Amino acid sequence: MKTVILVLAAFRAFGQGLPMPGPGTPAPAVRGGGGGGTCTPVSGYAHCRVLTIDHTQVGATLMNFPVLVSTTLGSFRIQSSNCYDVVFTSDSGGTAKIPWEQETCVGSTGAIVDWVGVSSISGGADTYIYVSYDNASISTAQNTGPLAPANVWDTPYKSVWHLGNGASLQLTDSTSNGNTLTNVGSVAATAGQVGGAASLSGSNHLDGSNIASIGGATQFSLSFWVNPTATPNYAVLMQEWPSAFYLEAISGGTGLSFGFSGGQAYETAGSLAVGTWAHYAVVYDGTVPSVTLYRNGVAVPLTFSGAIPSSLGTSGAPFLIAALDGARLTAALDEVEVSTGIARSAAWVAAQYANQKTSSTFLTIGSEI
Repeated sequence: MKTVILVLAAFRAFGQGLPMPGPGTPAPAVRGGGGGGTCTPVSGYAHCRVLTIDHTQVGATLMNFPVLVSTTLGSFRIQSSNCYDVVFTSDSGGTAKIPWEQETCVGSTGAIVDWVGVSSISGGADTYIYVSYDNASISTAQNTGPLAPANVWDTPYKSVWHLGNGASLQLTDSTSNGNTLTNVGSVAATAGQVGGAASLSGSNHLDGSNIASIGGATQFSLSFWVNPTATPNYAVLMQEWPSAFYLEAISGGTGLSFGFSGGQAYETAGSLAVGTWAHYAVVYDGTVPSVTLYRNGVAVPLTFSGAIPSSLGTSGAPFLIAALDGARLTAALDEVEVSTGIARSAAWVAAQYANQKTSSTFLTIGSEI
């Protein structure tokens, strides 16, 4: 099970094009070792804490970055059985709420895993946001309308799958696009890098509806966490095939290959390791050679063969995870994010990894106020 950490997943712009409040202003004085000063709880809430994003782990100012917050607020600090009395703001005064998505929450301990919509995080100075909690009068979800979970994920996001809490598998899409996966062959839940994950046994897979605009896209970004439980041999991770793309573990299971009809980019030196969680991101920008592959936030050397296209094919095939021509993946898979119309930057990918990795110091939480 993933150690409870505190992470901030950057918000990328309201999915419905609504403007987002700015990031939290620096708090006026250091208090409680959090490095971000003090705060005032949202009206009606008993407590608040300052969340500080370390600018030294942000390579450049990133706009609308979805931020993961994974921490424990304390026993008996959450009053709602559904954890509705946890809210996030961009200001220390508790007046400017920002969107958030609750992935998991244990009310008795105050353990939360939330994705928070932040308009920008800075590479030059620490960024602050704020969490308020403990309000016995709250009985309904507070993240509705402009604060809705789908607004944590910007328009380029076509699908985001968190894949459950480790006890049950969750296949719904967190974006507004509704691309729910179908469980084929009894994919089970297992412990993940962030919350829970999908357990792929080599004889099952996940089937997605057609994700709009992958076919024909000139820019495409795909990220995920994977932990092989057996050495794969030409095992497919994800694909929309024929014509669009496929991502597979190459012979011996030591590396990844991102392929098209007629072309391929693959790791020069393999980096997959059985029993180890690793974060991968594939960024396709439509320029030759078009493909960058990142492992744990760092670009890896690639070898190119055949013709790399300037746009993805338009086959209209379904998006599949761990299935192609009988090749199956045996692994745990977590946090699959698909975007089109944008090539996520190297700074974005590095911050994404720093935000989500085990024992992250990307974000720290101040003392309770």
